Amino acid sequence: MDRYSTYDNTTITLSGQLVRNNHNVVIAGENSQSHLNGLFLTSGTQLVDNHTLMDHQVPNCESNELYKGVINEKEPGIFNGKIFVRKDAQKRMLIKAVTNYYWRLLQMRWWIRYRSQV
Repeated sequence: MDRYSTYDNTTITLSGQLVRNNHNVVIAGENSQSHLNGLFLTSGTQLVDNHTLMDHQVPNCESNELYKGVINEKEPGIFNGKIFVRKDAQKRMLIKAVTNYYWRLLQMRWWIRYRSQV
């Protein structure tokens, strides 16, 4: 991303047997903003695997992530979010990452992997 730029991305995954969403954002210009939003639903034996990477290389920038998922009892859902802040990028910035999962059937057979790294 260049200086004073804005990147907005919304990913909605409604179906697919095996889905992997990869979003890598390199913030290389000051005063830029990045917004990643995601929503996914699973049914049957579907697998939805979300991976995000925000790489802050310069100071004075902002990034936001918001992912939400609805899964059934047997389908896995995966979120792996990474946020890198380089040494020279450690000035004023806002980093926010939120991930929520909702289960439609509350039984003990469902599983989900959630991993967020800052």
